[in-house]
Amino acid sequence: MEEYNYEEYYYYDENYSYALNETDFPVEDGYNKIARGLMVYVPPFLIVLGCFGNAMSFIVLQSPLFRLTPCGYLLSALAVVDSGVLLTGLLRLWIIAMTGVDFRTSSDASCKALVFLTYAFPQISSWTLVLVTADRTVSVASPIRSKEICTFFRMVCAWLIVVAIATLACVYPTVEHTVLTMEFPGGFTHRRCGVIEDDDRLSTFLSVYSWIDLLFVALIPMLIILSCNIYIVVMLQEADQRRQNLSMRGRNRQSSVSQSTRNMRSINIMLVFIGIAFLVTTTPRSIYLLTTTIAMDEAHQNTWKIS
Repeated sequence: MEEYNYEEYYYYDENYSYALNETDFPVEDGYNKIARGLMVYVPPFLIVLGCFGNAMSFIVLQSPLFRLTPCGYLLSALAVVDSGVLLTGLLRLWIIAMTGVDFRTSSDASCKALVFLTYAFPQISSWTLVLVTADRTVSVASPIRSKEICTFFRMVCAWLIVVAIATLACVYPTVEHTVLTMEFPGGFTHRRCGVIEDDDRLSTFLSVYSWIDLLFVALIPMLIILSCNIYIVVMLQEADQRRQNLSMRGRNRQSSVSQSTRNMRSINIMLVFIGIAFLVTTTPRSIYLLTTTIAMDEAHQNTWKIS
């Protein structure tokens, strides 16, 4: 496996690697030091904390209270998938920052396998959270019929459909990526896992598929989750108002209602915060990927015109 020389080259690496000479992509030394420092010290904290939290969540969700519920199943799947996102994405970037080794360049098989997982896990994660939000929305909108509408079997089938669609959607980038050898002045060569070097195929990937991936990983799920969370918050406020009205009619009845809805309310509030966390953490990533894709597509088009 080829090692990166970080003293001579700056590497952009998101879902695929792209090597640039610093003379072609001028960046201030201070910015480089901050970026490298963040990549060295922050990822271990996020990976350990994220995987530990997901493991604890998975264990708790295997209790009899959650194990055979639609929400419990989806949250268990979400914990596993989110750990996959960390281990196939952030962990790989941290290893590159620490050792200069990208395991994707060891063979075409490893390149394609890791590209597939890098694209598949975020898509499955986003739409699993959409299913969780939909399940909670139905339970708030129709508490009596929610168990009939969102059954365990239906939610499992819905999640498997999400996995199947994400798998099919990730076939294209998997096929288009391979291990490429780049040559630089001075005899320096660099192996990277990237899109096959063909003008039409690279242009299609940058200008079409990158937008589709951004749309289905972030923008559409964000819109659905935001809309459903607003609806859930409004309904919870209305439920509080109804309970206050009941308290004016009889203390015993109000106490009974509060006790029966306490667990459901806490779960709904927790899931609203999960949705907010998704929006807060995904929005910057979406903006970054959007601007990067536009910049790379324009650079490719300018290079094609000059050549």
